[in-house]
Amino acid sequence: MNSDGTTIDNVTVQIRRKNESAWLTLGSPANLNPWTAKIAGTFEMRGIGTVDGKSVETPIAEVEVRFPEYSEITGDSSVSFLPEETAIEIARQSFAESPDATNPPPIVKREDSKTVVYLPRWRCPDSSPREFPKDWRPVWIDNATGKIIPSPASVLAETEALEIAKAELGNNYYDRQGKITVERNSTCFVFTFPFPCQGEPGTQLGPDFAFKVCVDSETKAVLFVEAGY
Repeated sequence: MNSDGTTIDNVTVQIRRKNESAWLTLGSPANLNPWTAKIAGTFEMRGIGTVDGKSVETPIAEVEVRFPEYSEITGDSSVSFLPEETAIEIARQSFAESPDATNPPPIVKREDSKTVVYLPRWRCPDSSPREFPKDWRPVWIDNATGKIIPSPASVLAETEALEIAKAELGNNYYDRQGKITVERNSTCFVFTFPFPCQGEPGTQLGPDFAFKVCVDSETKAVLFVEAGY
């Protein structure tokens, strides 16, 4: 109850894109202080609630969200930015490695204030240039200091990893009557999804054509997606 004797309840903040009709609920004012926009555009916002049991809403306020350009972000001295080439060099030095043309290039992923560099554990066979290492060494680096930090512990179940792989394939995912296979090692899962028309009459795809999806068991990141034999 307010000092003037009124009772205000069920206050929420809603948002919608300008010129759209449907409102989406953001949450209560207490949970939105501060509010951080996730997408850019022009929006309308309003508050709704009850005063002494009667529904009320505030006037609609227009909000425009703009994000800075990439050059503005990297040029800001308050932003911790670690160039990809620098991160790869730090990771290689941690294992005393030199670039090797027979290896696939390292994979770099961004994780908030950290960078993760994945180094392949063994060389690509010359006879199979499409083959990827089945094991990767993730190296976590703090963007602000450039120092290597411990990997966060994460236990990823095979069922969850499979759902991540399916989502990555999207419309290219087909069940093929349970013919999905999986290989697991210390750092990742590699799922093989047979192509839907493989080996069937009238197609040019052989029986071994498939999609391969590698999911890291620590970060849950998709390391690669390949289609081939």
